Amino acid sequence: MRPSIVCLSFFALAPAISYAQLAEVPTPAVGAQCDDMGDTTPLAAAIDREVAILSRRPASARWRFGALDVSVSDYVQKTLKPLAALARSGSAALCAGLVSQFRFYKDKSLTSTAGKFTIYNNPVVKGSRTKHDAFQYPLYRKPPGDLARLTTAQIIDGGLNGKNLELAWLDDPVATMRIAIEGSTIVNFDDGTQQGFGADGSNGQTYSTMHTGEAIKELKKGLPAFWAYWKKNPKYVFFKEKAGGASGKFGELTAGRSLAIDPTQVPQGGAAWIRAEKPGIGPDHKVTGWYSYGRVTLAQDTGSAIKGPGRTDVFFGTGEYADDAAKQGARGGEIYILLAK
Repeated sequence: MRPSIVCLSFFALAPAISYAQLAEVPTPAVGAQCDDMGDTTPLAAAIDREVAILSRRPASARWRFGALDVSVSDYVQKTLKPLAALARSGSAALCAGLVSQFRFYKDKSLTSTAGKFTIYNNPVVKGSRTKHDAFQYPLYRKPPGDLARLTTAQIIDGGLNGKNLELAWLDDPVATMRIAIEGSTIVNFDDGTQQGFGADGSNGQTYSTMHTGEAIKELKKGLPAFWAYWKKNPKYVFFKEKAGGASGKFGELTAGRSLAIDPTQVPQGGAAWIRAEKPGIGPDHKVTGWYSYGRVTLAQDTGSAIKGPGRTDVFFGTGEYADDAAKQGARGGEIYILLAK
């Protein structure tokens, strides 16, 4: 029994995860932009799933918001559960309670719109279980041993050819690259079946930001130019079959509510209110304008390119609008971490 007592004592003294850069700020003017999604039921369900996971953390787990030390258990009981109850009561109750029951914490290094916001989604693509005709671009399962450490350039140049690692063959090289960035997809196979795929680790290389617009420009020059562009990002993502939609650290992501954040800047599992911009998309898939919105969200995911203060990626879900929105560039925005008064 003595080693167990020592172990428990060690964990009891473990320091809080510090977010010293966060400081309480005056409640922003949320007003009519409190929450643009209308239906708050999915938010309540997402919080409930998150609460179940965070409740399994050890009693010693703590977060430090600036100078304020908060146990994860207290955060669950005093912040997340009341927020879920408000969400179950509807949009009006959520907006009223947001102002009256919560404090807002923000990175003190950021001005009002200095955050960098992007959008990601769960793409739906066409595929085949065999290589034929236009279906020439593979999604790979994670290979064994040293093969799992090949760079993107080595893989594109044939490093995994003949290893029987292909999960699906797609008909669009840009979609193949985007899926590696998004980390998930749903493939509609040409045999009439459908299958979801999620990330299953990577080759361990450093990520270099890739932009779909640039990839399309390179593809117009021909496939060699596109491959050369993709090779500039040495990190390569592998996949596995999975049920359901895209998932993060707290299970399935919730469209419009789940955020990918830098966990050194924002506590994973924290609730946040964001103010950002979303695009209007016309029937030609082009942006018709940008529109400000506010929304209650949850920090549930991470990403290789999501680093630094205010860096936020908003999950827009599955579908044509989400797919078009995810192809757009970064916009300014604000993220406030919520904490019960």
